[in-house]
Amino acid sequence: MWGSSHMTGARNVLMPNHTDDRTFRDEYDGAKTPERVTVLATNRIRDALDDDNLDTAILLAATHAEAVLTQRLQRYFEVHHVAFEELVGRQTLGWYLSKANQHDLVDQVYREALNDLVEKRNRLAHDLSYMQELRDDEEEKAAVRDIVETCVDWLEG
Repeated sequence: MWGSSHMTGARNVLMPNHTDDRTFRDEYDGAKTPERVTVLATNRIRDALDDDNLDTAILLAATHAEAVLTQRLQRYFEVHHVAFEELVGRQTLGWYLSKANQHDLVDQVYREALNDLVEKRNRLAHDLSYMQELRDDEEEKAAVRDIVETCVDWLEG
């Protein structure tokens, strides 16, 4: 799994070897565009939905939604990402969504699904019984699938 080593500063770091087309280097190389990472993210989210890994789908969708909202706020306020973090600190997905909604950075069509995603992510993180509910409750499964699929559409938009 781990292969070639690469020099980074004074350290030698082992990079993972992957046989698929989604390599560590592809996803996190600064030369790649945000669109490439978003496509990979949405593919992984869809894979998680297809495999009935709804908890993983929620977490991936929430993580990538937070990143997109952060970027939109940075662009809106014309603030470099380092300065933005110094100004607002590290916030939550709910906070970023609230601020983005205040400035109309999220289309009204997607706001409800993103708000629901925040709620599902919070339940997953803070309610130990929610994972069992995701496995057993068909209505909850259907609701989560709908929410995540809508959020994937927003991520790709």
